[in-house]
Amino acid sequence: MLKRILIITYYWPPSGGSGVLRWVKTAKYLHRLGYDPVIYTADNADYPATDNSIGYDLPKSMEVIKTPIWEPYTLYRKFTSKRKEEKFNQGGFISTSAGSPGKEKVALWIRSNLFIPDARRFWVKPSVRFLKKYLASNPVKAIITTGPPHSLHLIGMHLKRSLGIPWISDFRDPWTKIYYYPNLPLSAPANALHHKLEKKVLKRSDRVITVGKTIAKELESISQRKIEVVENGFDLEETPAIKPTNNKKFRIVHTGNISRNKNQHFLWKAISRLLYHYPELKNDLEIVQAGAIDHNELQFFKEINITSFITKYDYLPNNKVLELQQTASVLLLMISNTKYSKGILTGKLFEYLAASKPVLAIAPLDSDLASVINQCDAGTVVDFNNNDKAFQVLDNYYTQFKANMLTSNTKNHEKYSRLALTKRIVRLIEDL
Repeated sequence: MLKRILIITYYWPPSGGSGVLRWVKTAKYLHRLGYDPVIYTADNADYPATDNSIGYDLPKSMEVIKTPIWEPYTLYRKFTSKRKEEKFNQGGFISTSAGSPGKEKVALWIRSNLFIPDARRFWVKPSVRFLKKYLASNPVKAIITTGPPHSLHLIGMHLKRSLGIPWISDFRDPWTKIYYYPNLPLSAPANALHHKLEKKVLKRSDRVITVGKTIAKELESISQRKIEVVENGFDLEETPAIKPTNNKKFRIVHTGNISRNKNQHFLWKAISRLLYHYPELKNDLEIVQAGAIDHNELQFFKEINITSFITKYDYLPNNKVLELQQTASVLLLMISNTKYSKGILTGKLFEYLAASKPVLAIAPLDSDLASVINQCDAGTVVDFNNNDKAFQVLDNYYTQFKANMLTSNTKNHEKYSRLALTKRIVRLIEDL
């Protein structure tokens, strides 16, 4: 008989983006390893993006329970005169530029101080009531909650206290140390409440897991307990077969949004410098961008005359993103330049490892991301604002490309397969 595990997650197909993949893939392999994952998620959720290519390989028999959720984004759109189709990132209501309209600033203050820990807080109490009744007649061996949104951990905390079911909390991103937290106009009581709830969740969970060593250390300093690291990964069954590509173009591929806080102007200047240094590059260069680009970055591209080399896709489904990565000469990875940059270990990195293409990463040299790239010999890491180093790496890659010698030496990355990672989660469940 399969062992039933309840997974509480906001992001679930048809949600798109990286937040959904971690537990879709874990659920897939839990089932193969003798478990029966039961998914509890939100009906009528306001996802940042949708992607019908995700979740096609889940067992048809997997039980997915959905209950309605009320989210304040409809009110926010009306208040700020935003279009109905405009979407929100996981921070919700995030507009931190100095020139933000007054209404957006008011809305951001409301989101920061009244919706704690986040805008999905109104789903907590109804979910606890529903799941208490459900679990009374449908018992499970363990409960797993994954955040953001971190309000879902409060559901797990209430269920553990009421029913005594072992509970694992999964932090895909930090809570009070997430990159946008310092930009929230928090009152002192609101800030204190965030920290109080975070500490409660960390203390009361039977196990806490997160995606990287730096975040684990930060959570350990808050909770004074051991935090387990289970990274994101790649699915070998979904990774397209690697085909020889005889690209006539020197193709730099970036999958993901280019936002203002990435602000890698020095990198774009290095590309412009390379164009000046190698006149023939004007016929060879193609920069492929799959994801949104902040309008300030678009303006900068015009200023340094690289717009004509950019092929842009606003959004691609996950399967098309994986195929696009296979066409790259070089895969570009950029993380946000904030005080929390060392701990950012984006799931995109592991897709890049599976693609087995040279990676150019812009990140701190002592970051978790740099550690994985160096361990796997997957490419080169350039620190923020190091224009000369960026130029040198691009020069080296282009020289190899022209000599038909540009290859990847990626190795030791099998431990980041979704199957291997799920086996580590199974050991944590069994230890309970």
